[in-house]
Amino acid sequence: MYKAMLVDDESLIIEGLRNIIDWERLNITVLETAENGKEALKKFRQNPVDIIITDINMPLINGIDLLTQIKEIDDNVKFIILSGYEEFKFAKAAISIGVEAYILKPIDEEELTKSLIEIVNKLDEAKSSKKINLKKDTIFKGILNNTATKQDLIDSKEKMKIKLEDSLFVTSILLIKDGFNTIDFKHIEKTEVLYDDYGNLILVNSFEKGTTLSQIKNFYTEILEDIINKYGYDVLISIGKVVDDINLLSKSFKVSNLVKKNILISGFNKCLTEEDLVNDLDIYFENELNEINRLIIDGNKEEIDSYLDEILQNNILTPQHIYEFAVKVLILYDNLKIKAKIDNEDAGVLGSSIIKVLNFTTIEDIKKYLKFKLNYLIDHILDENIKLSPIVRRIVKCVNENYNKDLSLKGLALEYNVNTSYLGQIFTKEIGIQFSDYLNKIRNQVAKDLILNTNKKISDISKEVGYLDTSYFYRKFKKYYGVTPATLRELKNY
Repeated sequence: MYKAMLVDDESLIIEGLRNIIDWERLNITVLETAENGKEALKKFRQNPVDIIITDINMPLINGIDLLTQIKEIDDNVKFIILSGYEEFKFAKAAISIGVEAYILKPIDEEELTKSLIEIVNKLDEAKSSKKINLKKDTIFKGILNNTATKQDLIDSKEKMKIKLEDSLFVTSILLIKDGFNTIDFKHIEKTEVLYDDYGNLILVNSFEKGTTLSQIKNFYTEILEDIINKYGYDVLISIGKVVDDINLLSKSFKVSNLVKKNILISGFNKCLTEEDLVNDLDIYFENELNEINRLIIDGNKEEIDSYLDEILQNNILTPQHIYEFAVKVLILYDNLKIKAKIDNEDAGVLGSSIIKVLNFTTIEDIKKYLKFKLNYLIDHILDENIKLSPIVRRIVKCVNENYNKDLSLKGLALEYNVNTSYLGQIFTKEIGIQFSDYLNKIRNQVAKDLILNTNKKISDISKEVGYLDTSYFYRKFKKYYGVTPATLRELKNY
């Protein structure tokens, strides 16, 4: 059922609206009522509705202002305005903003019912269209990620905005600074609009065969200028590789993801192609990471901050280098956090941290975030003077060196001639977590390093760190890092 809100400062009007309309027959339920626009706006934010019937002349926030503010939140909400004859000029203003109907008081039951039926029909059409688009979007995203094909689009029998045969195909990504409310692409021909998992817009376009890269770039430049002029957004369009088969769109998408990283150098309000990429040199940052590790151990915040500034201001670094360096610093942070037994962060912090840093669009944002993380680490590292008891130190050393073996607290207690219950209690007290959790944490830490730094199969890595059941490994890994092993490896190449 569609949800409605009735808004009027006269309680008798609201009560009358409740009773004169057969809401259930219209597939509508009256979810909320409000005495003024301010109350209605608050209730809408808590419980959004599909339809609002409101008076114009109300205290605090009138009907026109309510309409304007709610349309900014959700432009799909349908409005019916109630007004007296003397307020007709305000009703006309409401029509220009986007009201479905205005009805003069006293309210005509047939007129209101007719308006509601028209609104329900529009909502039904929108819902049906949304379902179709959702299915089509899912197939296109599958093609971008090599999990669907052109045949899936053909089999869906849905109307396509692009030409599937005898065409060139390009995927582009639109990065918009500070987010956006809406952009209308209806006037742009041969364009499918998608949203990626990070809230960015993806355009899939088809072009006539023989179209040059220069012509394609001009096409996107016109889109960019239109967005800037019409909406005032700061935007970057990263243009992917031109391919001659829609099944090869994943290659175009991969290049557009690579190109968009250049925003760290280019800034917004540009169209970039593969030709604009800075030449990439192999830089591994081994010495830099060792120095950062030393500065963390020394607890020197000021030197870490200035050292990060020095590294990230190096003009030879490409955007790819900068993102890779940031990810490696986050991995170092996570390893040191585990060694220092800092467990006061949510599980999955590594995965979410990598996603966050890969979506930054300025070097300053990356520096600020890395400084925050490393300073946090220094503040929470345990005092080196705190020593573990000899037996717990032995257990920790054994796990760190033999994590891939079939270890158990009971077996280690027997080996060291200690009561199992006592060993479990003292281990948990000094380490802060139970033995099984510590063993899983070390295994997953090693697995994470292998995933990010080798090309080994994830199933092989699972066995290498001591998990015989790969599905169990997946569950444990996601619990610690917030992403699956496969997703983490993908993020490395994001």
